[in-house]
Amino acid sequence: MRRALLTLVTEHDRDVVQSRQRARQIAALVGFDVQDQIRIATAVSELARLATLSGAPGAIEFGLVDTERRQHLGVQVTLRPPDLPPGVLC
Repeated sequence: MRRALLTLVTEHDRDVVQSRQRARQIAALVGFDVQDQIRIATAVSELARLATLSGAPGAIEFGLVDTERRQHLGVQVTLRPPDLPPGVLC
C-alpha cells in the first residue's frame, strides 16, 4: 500500500530548490539521520533538475510504502510529454 505525503510540480528552476527542501524535511520527519536526509535531498533535487531540463512539466510525489515488515519512503518522478494535454501525466 502506498500513502501519498506530498506532490510537487516541476516546471521551473525554483521547483528544483523546493524539491530539495521538501525532500530533506520529509526525510527528517520519517526518521532518517542527517546524512541520509542530505543523500535523499540530493538525489531528489538531481531528478528534479533533469526533469526541468527536459522541458516537459512533471511532478515529484513523496509517499510511504507499506510492506509486510516495515515502511519505506518512496519518491516517484513523472514527466508529461509535450504531446499530451495539460493535466495528464504518464
